[in-house]
Amino acid sequence: MAPPILKHLPISLFVLITLSILIVLIYCPDWNRSGNGIEQSKAAPPTNTNDAHHLVFCSDVWAPFAGVADSPTPGYCIEVIKAIYENEGYSANYITLPWTRCIEDTRSGRLTALLAAHKVDAPDFIFPTEQIARTSDLVFYVRADSDWNYDGLQSLKHIKLGYIQDYAYPSLIYDYIKANTGSDQILASHGDEPLLRLIEALQMKRIDAFIEFSVVGNHKLRQLELEHAIINGGAISYPEGLYVAFSPARPDAQQLADLFDLKVKELRKNGTLKAISQKYEIPYSSN
Repeated sequence: MAPPILKHLPISLFVLITLSILIVLIYCPDWNRSGNGIEQSKAAPPTNTNDAHHLVFCSDVWAPFAGVADSPTPGYCIEVIKAIYENEGYSANYITLPWTRCIEDTRSGRLTALLAAHKVDAPDFIFPTEQIARTSDLVFYVRADSDWNYDGLQSLKHIKLGYIQDYAYPSLIYDYIKANTGSDQILASHGDEPLLRLIEALQMKRIDAFIEFSVVGNHKLRQLELEHAIINGGAISYPEGLYVAFSPARPDAQQLADLFDLKVKELRKNGTLKAISQKYEIPYSSN
């Protein structure tokens, strides 16, 4: 039996109300409750839990190794993993998230692997034997009018240093950051483009220097046409390997790592790896 109010409505009006309700249910966005208010739900990154051949790799923006997703030049590492896995029947997708979020979502199995990771970033992950690339000197970037130069840890006491949260650094720098966390001696940057935040902080004189690998820092400064305004204020040698780090929650993680080892050797032998390196102006190693 129809409710008392509805059974007295004209048929045409009843139909109109019913259609209106259906339209609202079908076309209105999905909503989630948050706290005391209501906010529109945000799309989650693609996951790989239901399809073993659907791979999702993650990094923050760290060009030229990892650039902006879906761009004509997504980055050296993205082109390498696509050349490896898509030729083997996988779909190799790439998303950008803050680095900490990349690590968390990959560790849980929501994502397949980290790109351009140091082994200390996630030591519990599954690593191939072969590197995807190598880091270079770690540079202290300063404003062109600065008279400061890095000369050991003692020299850091005279400046405010910017760094990227949860990145791997040489032990002496890591220990310095850890010892000074919470003080006004350091500033942590995070988010999807943490390097850009550091550059802006340096320009606004919120920091006196920031640290970044020379390949990445120089690439960004050229892109922003700031290579004469922000310069090298000293460097530390840090030639460490960069890897594709697979989720320990994926049952096929070792299989994917072994496939990487096999295919990256083929890319090195047939010249593909060298060509991608030259495209992104990354030093090429034949080893």
